[in-house]
Amino acid sequence: MKALAFLLALYCAACVCLADVTFTMMIWTNDTTELPTAVGLKPSYNNTNDGVYTTLDSDWLLFTPDDKDAAGYNFFGALSHKFNDRVGLSGLAHGGYESANSLTGSVSLAFAEAAPDTWAVDVKDFYTVGSKANNTSTAQMSYSYLVTTNFLFVVTNSYFGVDGLGNTGVWHSSNAGNWSLSLSADSFAQTPGVQHTEEYKDCLGCIIPVAQLTNGGLAATGITDPSGYYTNNFEHYLLDEIAPRVPADARYLLFVQLLKAHILYSTNPAHVDTNATLFGECWFATTPDEIIPEPLGLLVVSALGVIFHVRRRWTT
Repeated sequence: MKALAFLLALYCAACVCLADVTFTMMIWTNDTTELPTAVGLKPSYNNTNDGVYTTLDSDWLLFTPDDKDAAGYNFFGALSHKFNDRVGLSGLAHGGYESANSLTGSVSLAFAEAAPDTWAVDVKDFYTVGSKANNTSTAQMSYSYLVTTNFLFVVTNSYFGVDGLGNTGVWHSSNAGNWSLSLSADSFAQTPGVQHTEEYKDCLGCIIPVAQLTNGGLAATGITDPSGYYTNNFEHYLLDEIAPRVPADARYLLFVQLLKAHILYSTNPAHVDTNATLFGECWFATTPDEIIPEPLGLLVVSALGVIFHVRRRWTT
């Protein structure tokens, strides 16, 4: 009986709180040496910007008509991007998307079951490396880090304005819930000569099983791009452009748009405006790990089977 109690307690604990799950941002170089860079607008913009992009959707996404394609624009083949406006560019013909850095990196999340098909999410870590368009110098890369309470350099200096708390969210793990993900996170970013902190409060998207990325699987959902900038059918975009490029071992796809980042502090205010709507990111990442454990009933049956087998060996 002690063995039974121990196994049941162990299995129950595993079902309530799972290990961290790491998602790696997608790259694609299978049929090309590099990709174009995506075009995106800051969240306060609409699609009526001047210039050559007037009639095109500025949609934050790759493999769409507004991509900017030139040598060196996205030499890592990154599907994720970070968008920011430099001071003085806002409102100009190209204001809002000249600094679209392609992103590589990873995101680590922990999941704890809060209700049926509902999971509390802890953002445990993220680390992204941004490459500016047409710049292959590693010295010019930009870096973003999750700020936790252990990031003492940032949280102990009040002028940065972040405390590393509240890096949390919610995930709905069902078709009825559109596999939706929402989270908040504090970030520390560093570009050449400039440091700043960002407060991401509206990070919206989904975590969907790769097996669901079919016509039939998506027919039961209503997944859209949270920014609203993509005016075509977003589920068709996932099927046509993303699903064929997920790694063979991927079990889940994470898609999230960090719609608004309040830049709390910058060491160079002339480099970026410090208001609420100037930064945004778009992530596509996958993991080979399982998030949802086996149903508790199956685990109990398995535990009972193991114990019964052991007891038979002990008594024969």
